[in-house]
Amino acid sequence: GPGFDTAWKFKLFSGREKNEEILSYLENCEFQNHLVIWEKADCKGKDFINLAKKSQVSVLNLPSILFKFLDSLIPNNVSALKLYRDLIETESVELVFFMLKKQIRSLLLSLSPQKETPSDFARTLSWQLGKLRKQAAYFHTDKLRRIYQQLLNIEYEVKSGKSAMELDHKLNLFLALNF
Repeated sequence: GPGFDTAWKFKLFSGREKNEEILSYLENCEFQNHLVIWEKADCKGKDFINLAKKSQVSVLNLPSILFKFLDSLIPNNVSALKLYRDLIETESVELVFFMLKKQIRSLLLSLSPQKETPSDFARTLSWQLGKLRKQAAYFHTDKLRRIYQQLLNIEYEVKSGKSAMELDHKLNLFLALNF
């Protein structure tokens, strides 16, 4: 409905937009089912601590090795494959594939002239964009396009069932051939 989008814009535990009425309800209520609350930023305030005393709190951050892997994606870097192997011991191959595809797309977009920064980077901090541009500089634009097309082909083959090879094996081969 029309109110759905705005419901996601306030921060329950952080910022000035806290909703005291909801916080009070959560603190005084006994839940029979699971309740999942997602916050963009880390929660540390007294309201969060009060709720955490009577609840199980799980912080679900992405592992730092994932970002180390994504940063390692430069030509002739054999550590990328090793990081990938370490990463999938704890994370799903599908998550890694999603983030890999997103990283390559971001590298491609970062090559746009600075005055034509794509809207994909509207929320990207300048240091992050600089980091992407530095990493993208290791590639020729055509090479990045071919890599991205290979990832799209892998996704199509896996999702359509046209590949006898599992996603993990495809990504091993992809990384070995491209990095």
